[in-house]
Amino acid sequence: MERERHKRDLKKAETDPNYPYYYDEAAADKAVWFMLQLRHFDGEWYGKPFELSDWQEWDIVRILFGWKRKANGLRRFRTAYIEIARRNGKSFLAAAIAAYLTIADNEYGAQVYSAATKEAQARIVWEAAKRMIDLSPDLRDEVSPYKSSIFFPVLG
Repeated sequence: MERERHKRDLKKAETDPNYPYYYDEAAADKAVWFMLQLRHFDGEWYGKPFELSDWQEWDIVRILFGWKRKANGLRRFRTAYIEIARRNGKSFLAAAIAAYLTIADNEYGAQVYSAATKEAQARIVWEAAKRMIDLSPDLRDEVSPYKSSIFFPVLG
């Protein structure tokens, strides 16, 4: 479904000069590349790179981070509602997106939150992000994890 929309939007962006959006493939590639720097923290995949599944990459990550507004270069989508069935890696994906927004989005003083109906549920995503970063050789020395936050000194 999303891929069909993506294809239609790509065609509009190429053919309609009044279409207000463009697809920045380099920005989408950057988000995907960053997520490959993260590592799994449990089970049989422990320590291995976090690889997005096809649907995570093409239906979510590339769409969210690749589409931009012509008027100002900011992301087209500022909010996303993603509904995923149990046991399909939603905490890993949410943690990877949160880590990207905290570390690689180049926004000074970025604030990224994990929210849920119960604190324990929200903590699952935060803990996942922390552990994924801790296992990444390229990222673990760049951030300071605290009890309930991850601080990236380079961007404050």
